[in-house]
Amino acid sequence: MVAAMLNKQTLFGLPAFQRVLELTLPVDDSRELWLKLGHNKFIVGNYSADGHFSAWHTKGSGQSRVRTQLIPDCWEFVSFWAKNNDGGVFFIPTQPQGYPLKEAIAVSDDVAAELDDGTAESQWQKISEFALISGLEPAYIIHSGSKSYHPHWKATEHLPIEKTIYVRQLTCIALDSDTAIANSHQPMRIAGFDRREKGKEQTLEYWSESRYSYDQLIAGIRAYFAAKNIPFPEDISEERWRIYKKGRRDGNLDLSILTLPESELYPK
Repeated sequence: MVAAMLNKQTLFGLPAFQRVLELTLPVDDSRELWLKLGHNKFIVGNYSADGHFSAWHTKGSGQSRVRTQLIPDCWEFVSFWAKNNDGGVFFIPTQPQGYPLKEAIAVSDDVAAELDDGTAESQWQKISEFALISGLEPAYIIHSGSKSYHPHWKATEHLPIEKTIYVRQLTCIALDSDTAIANSHQPMRIAGFDRREKGKEQTLEYWSESRYSYDQLIAGIRAYFAAKNIPFPEDISEERWRIYKKGRRDGNLDLSILTLPESELYPK
């Protein structure tokens, strides 16, 4: 049973980073993890739960990206970088293999959201209400070091990415949160590092051992939609998602488009 209000359990620095790594399952036997420093520097390594794994600087773009200089200790390097540079630290929680690209993601266990609107208190209340009604407890919640909470739910296994994207889309709709997070390769902030330009830290605010099967995730979200009178789409085509994003962005969202027959999305 999920509590009516999730109780914060704040971790900072290395313990926060380590906890996120502990809750990250390998993809098959691969522990490859991509981190993004600021807005244009990617590093990659095979993570270990202690955070002190070796990593590599990379350069290039697309599938032309290559590894360059070795980083002996990821935590030491990235922590120092964040203390001395603006932008903060991101990771790709869907765990791409080979390159930080959507084409490099076949499976994922990560269902995430990024709440930007409202106060920190109202965001926390929304996440807590969703958890209570759906019965889906987040695996962890990261604070961005600015104004938003980023909850992550975990599946019991790495699902085909099409299923993960669908559950992410449903979660975005449920929480009225940033639709960019439905992109499979979207970097998100990781806990434990400074956000120098904000004078704050990206902290870990909550964690649990909770994981759910695909059917449990769908059932929980379906229950939330029913409680909030949100039409539940049995699938979400690219065109339907595009219309949803545009309506939300323009401030004239009509949720009925979630279940309209595809042929009626554009009335003649």
